[in-house]
Amino acid sequence: MSKEQINIVVCGIGGQGVVLAARIIAEAVLAEGLKVVTADVPPISQRFAPTLSFVRIGEGVYSETVPEAEADLMIGFEPLQALRYGIAFASEDGVVLLNTRPIDLRPNPSIKYPALEDILACFEKMGVRDVRSFDASKVAIEKTGTMLALNMVMLGASYATHILGIPDTSLENVIRKVSPQGTVEANIAAFRAGTRKEGGG
Repeated sequence: MSKEQINIVVCGIGGQGVVLAARIIAEAVLAEGLKVVTADVPPISQRFAPTLSFVRIGEGVYSETVPEAEADLMIGFEPLQALRYGIAFASEDGVVLLNTRPIDLRPNPSIKYPALEDILACFEKMGVRDVRSFDASKVAIEKTGTMLALNMVMLGASYATHILGIPDTSLENVIRKVSPQGTVEANIAAFRAGTRKEGGG
């Protein structure tokens, strides 16, 4: 690990596997003998509600919350939620991973969901130089037949940034441990597909 501390923000909509993805990262980091602290907001994920998880790695990390504008890696499962939390936590020198497929939860249909180009433009105006976007939901469906493996695809893309500083085998070991019976190989396939899609447009 090149930095003494690594700050990670995982965000999306309840039901997308945000909290599980953060847990997998944390357990893989612990398996490598590194210190890690985590927090979930809200503490119990609610389906279709905005969901946010923090993972902080390194000695000297005590607060569970990532400081504003200090996320080395933002993992956005849903584009608008990525922007919502990116405004607070994205670092100009960090990486934002963005799943381009939206989940439209507008309470009023007259409210326009922002175009992907507008979301990316907002990150650019914020000075965030490294935003890597791809349709991770499509990759999950192609590999497993369901979007339930979206979090595994995003984990693979996160590993491929090299920010986590841990081997892929550590992540795969945790995936195997936490995957429900009958889903292990599909989840591993989705994870590995994500490692190849990172940085795609």
